[in-house]
Amino acid sequence: MPVELTERAIRDVIAVMGEWDDAQAAESALNWMGWEGEGPLLLRRYDVQLFVWYTLPRKFLTSLEHKREAAEALALTLERLGGRAASYAEVCRSTETEELLRAWESKDPTARRRLRELLEGSGIEPPDTELLAWGSVMGFEEACVREQVATTLEEAVEDGRLSPGTPGFRRRQAQVADAALSEPAKDSGVRTRLQVVHAERVQRRGKTIDARRERARNRKRHHFFMGAGHAGGPRIIAAMTGVHRDDDAVLALGRMRCAHAAGQFRRRSRRCSHGRPRG
Repeated sequence: MPVELTERAIRDVIAVMGEWDDAQAAESALNWMGWEGEGPLLLRRYDVQLFVWYTLPRKFLTSLEHKREAAEALALTLERLGGRAASYAEVCRSTETEELLRAWESKDPTARRRLRELLEGSGIEPPDTELLAWGSVMGFEEACVREQVATTLEEAVEDGRLSPGTPGFRRRQAQVADAALSEPAKDSGVRTRLQVVHAERVQRRGKTIDARRERARNRKRHHFFMGAGHAGGPRIIAAMTGVHRDDDAVLALGRMRCAHAAGQFRRRSRRCSHGRPRG
């Protein structure tokens, strides 16, 4: 369940941690999880999991020992912030975190699969359902909706409506996710979150099709200029320019050939003049 950490509370804890030289690591971790140095931070267990299981081992270019120290610094920060945030410290100190830190460090090929297993095992990772299968590449709106579904799942786990690992958990988890997808989307009128995702996918698909068509047109133009001199030239001109009368197409092709010949003549004239002996 998200907990709101005020700017004052965060700054006070970081100031105290500065006495132990942990402030920089703690602040960096909070920045990666969404704090911009001012204002409150809405923090979830899911955010902490993603940070210590993926972001810290993959994005921080430092030694394994320093990564362990950063995880501990975050744990101390969460404990000092108190309340529900303090319970998230256990994620930083878990055996799973140590396991993934070592796996990513050693470039273990099973690290990514293990990350997926742990996220799915937590019950917070949004699953594919009959209503929606999440895209491997998501647009902004879909990514936002996915985060909202993750928040709903975390709330369900925290208040006991979902118990990961129990019989029937996956079915109940999918029901909670579908219910979240069916809720009205923020700032979108009467559309549901699911409708927002579908609308964005249609828009992105349209842009992809337009881009492919533009590339195809560019290839046609290239082939046209490369093959304008053969017998099919007039037909190519007609297809490319929209001029369908053969005489106009022939005239256009003739103009292009004249322009091309004139250009060649000018270039040859310049080369001749530059090479002419003086005196």
